[in-house]
This record gives sequence, C-alpha cells and structure tokens, in this order.
Amino acid sequence: MTMILAAAVGMLISRRRPRLGRAMIAASLLVLFLLSTPWLSNVLQRSLETYAPIRREAFRQAQAIVVLGAVTYYRAPEFGGLDVISRNDLARVR
Repeated sequence: MTMILAAAVGMLISRRRPRLGRAMIAASLLVLFLLSTPWLSNVLQRSLETYAPIRREAFRQAQAIVVLGAVTYYRAPEFGGLDVISRNDLARVR
C-alpha cells in the first residue's frame, strides 16, 4: 500500500518537477515488484530465521505440544466446569 501511495505522490509531484515525479513512480513500482517476487521474499525470510528447522528425530522425543494464542473458556459446563480453550481454538487444535 505504501508503494502505491508513493507512486501516487510521484504522479502529483510530476506536474511541478517531472524528473523527480517520474523517479518516484519508477522507484516505487520497482520496489513493489521486487517485494512481490519469491526471491526477495525468501531472502527476507531467511534473514529472520535464526535457528535451524527441527529435525524429525526431535519430534519423537517431544513431551508436550504448545499452542500459542488460544483463548481460555472459563468453567466450561461440557467439561465439568474446568477451564479449557475456546470452541474455535479447540477445533483448530484437533
């Protein structure tokens, strides 16, 4: 969205300063194109990954599964008044 707005600003600027406006349009469209390519996506993703992927052998030794972002459903009557996760999160976990 930001690159599209930058291109629109470049169009507005191009009336008074044509070279600057065309440069802004070209630069924003080039950046928009590069951000939409799988190559740059993979490069940016690899820069965020600091740990190696988990090996298959490590899954066999796992003793728990942690689900982040579940909502607590307090005193659920269908579970004897116990605190459980919400219905939607329970369906997602299953």
